Amino acid sequence: MKILVCGTNYGATYIRALQFQNTGLMLSGILSTGGLRSTQYAQSFAVPHYTDAEQITDKQVDIACVAIAGDAGIEITIALLEKHIHVICEHPIGPTSMAQALAVAKANGVRFWVNAHFADLYPIRSFYDNYFSAAAHGQCMHLDLAVNLRTLYSGLDLICRLFTDEVDVTVAIQPKATPSAFASILLQRGAMSISLLCQNFASEFDDGSATFINHRVSAIFNHGTLLLSDTYGPLTWLPSPITMSSKEWRSHYLLEQHAFTVNEIVTLRDKANLAVLEQLKAVIYGDSVCPHFQTSDYLIALAKLWENVYLVLNGSNEAG
Repeated sequence: MKILVCGTNYGATYIRALQFQNTGLMLSGILSTGGLRSTQYAQSFAVPHYTDAEQITDKQVDIACVAIAGDAGIEITIALLEKHIHVICEHPIGPTSMAQALAVAKANGVRFWVNAHFADLYPIRSFYDNYFSAAAHGQCMHLDLAVNLRTLYSGLDLICRLFTDEVDVTVAIQPKATPSAFASILLQRGAMSISLLCQNFASEFDDGSATFINHRVSAIFNHGTLLLSDTYGPLTWLPSPITMSSKEWRSHYLLEQHAFTVNEIVTLRDKANLAVLEQLKAVIYGDSVCPHFQTSDYLIALAKLWENVYLVLNGSNEAG
């Protein structure tokens, strides 16, 4: 399938991902404002460099990866969907833009997906596998999530993917005063409580320089606690004391212990983006059904939850 990458800042990770072999996916063009970096990428990979969505047709492109933030990214997304091109868009996206893009996609018979990215990293996929294994032996009683402002959307997506029927997560308890540098909120889904801790500040540029929390999530079961200490691990199972004597008690590392280098983390993230592309390709070809976390109901519910939580973190009383 022919892939268009829109924007080459974060979009560069899609370009790298498409260089993995035997995927059936190929870079077919770059869309940007015409900057030097994008020009160099297009020349390096010998693909067309577009500066306007009107230059593109569905004969040239099957899937577009829109890695451009804000209103500009949404405008490009809508323009490409109207040309019958499937779109994977970067997060976060608010509920109004989400509903608009999904409606345009449906009207034109194509798919609109959101890449929240981190849930497709293999340490987090391992968290999911072990969560569902643990849930087979007893219901999860409580979830605990820690994120920063930039990982808030992807962190909420991380836990909401655990709910295979509907999201239905609400803000239960808000801070009594304007949230501070680290803010705590209690969310609720039915009988399950979800505690959220957010690093409520960020550096001016998205360079990680002021990041003290990425993603940390734990799930408490009657028979133990599953803990993902950070986005890239370690992943630990801590048996409940009621399941064994103190002499027998042991913690268990569920992933191989490995200190990731920056280059290895970049590769993990590239492969996560490739995984999303391969999932969409399989759905387009009819080889797979659309995963629940890319359905319209899920995406709109997640966007509303993200917006509500974000409003609370900014001291607004408008969150519902």
